[in-house]
Amino acid sequence: MTMDASTVIKDWPDDARTVTAALITKYGAADEVTPTQVVWHNRGPWKAVVASKEATPHNFPFPHGDIVENFTEYDVPLDSFSELAHFDGSVTVNRTRGLLSARCHDEEANHLAVNLAHDIITGKTDVAKARQTYVDTMLAFREHKPTPYMTELQFKPQPNAGDPDTALVTTDQLKKAAAEHKTTIPVG
Repeated sequence: MTMDASTVIKDWPDDARTVTAALITKYGAADEVTPTQVVWHNRGPWKAVVASKEATPHNFPFPHGDIVENFTEYDVPLDSFSELAHFDGSVTVNRTRGLLSARCHDEEANHLAVNLAHDIITGKTDVAKARQTYVDTMLAFREHKPTPYMTELQFKPQPNAGDPDTALVTTDQLKKAAAEHKTTIPVG
């Protein structure tokens, strides 16, 4: 039985339902629907968009609940991880999959967070300035002023950004360990 996102979200809290309904209008039928999440793959500039029933409490830049997470393909340098964590705890990196994401109240705020993360990574700004820019842009958005950082990515996603890391154990070592393990453990 396939779940319909519009039906599932009817029992969600008001804020989560409203935000997710806007995403349904924008992106159409979801690719995955569970009682607690609605997921779209490869929509707009995003590798994935995930809306959740349960909001995560977040106080930056003001108290709100994080409901939506947007993922883009991005090769984040290792030396940027700490800076991004200091910028916004809801900005995350999955190095192996090559994904940079932001989880906030809505997609507009995620555009802002990911764009500012890009600016930090590329050296266009530092963490303190990015946090202040986030606050200033969010206030401008609430005042209905132009906020390009909240409407679209200011960079191109980086396909194939995944980093599978470096193997430190060879296939031969694994086979040898398995063979030795089998001979030292009595069977039966």
